[in-house]
Amino acid sequence: MAITSNGTSLFKGALVASSVMGSTKVIPFQYNPASMQRSLTPNVSGGEEQDRTLAIMYKGPPTQTINVSIEFDASTGLNKDASTEVQHGVYAQLAALELLLTPSTSDLLSTQAMLATGVMEIAPLATPNLFFVWGQARVLPVKVTQFSVTEELFDAHLNPIRATIALTMRVLNCNDVSAMNQAYQQYIVYQQKMEQIAPLAQGAIGVTGAIIP
Repeated sequence: MAITSNGTSLFKGALVASSVMGSTKVIPFQYNPASMQRSLTPNVSGGEEQDRTLAIMYKGPPTQTINVSIEFDASTGLNKDASTEVQHGVYAQLAALELLLTPSTSDLLSTQAMLATGVMEIAPLATPNLFFVWGQARVLPVKVTQFSVTEELFDAHLNPIRATIALTMRVLNCNDVSAMNQAYQQYIVYQQKMEQIAPLAQGAIGVTGAIIP
């Protein structure tokens, strides 16, 4: 998500949810996290200890996990008498993020109505496609695997004034979803951008000839 200030584009991280019906929700981060932790587990076979029968082969893209802490603070809005912060603190932002993890009440009530009429087989409710946006080159399809909130300072109505959300997300790669899924296409775009940028590092290091005759 880009914000232009004095002719300079400042990118804010965000979570974007795209539903199967085509609607899109964008939840920008109030402050970009100061750090982000990523771990990648290679998805390969072969090369086992004392096993010379197989070459090391890719089974697919690596499993990538992202840990990030997102902070929200309503004090700036309170100083400006912003109506949302005055009435709700940062609870609106917390609610928007938490609702990414649950079906809507309309879907839940519809499912309950079908159960009450004797419909025994009900298909699971589809989640929206979720994307972690971190600059132009990294728009990643993700699944939230852990969501924890620390709320601090409360107004007279017990609305939180500050909150930190610790998110753990697993990147969905092309082994995880159908090729018809929007997440599949976005993962391919993400990897293509890496493939475009990576050769710049090789040119800077300049040691290829020393490794490969």
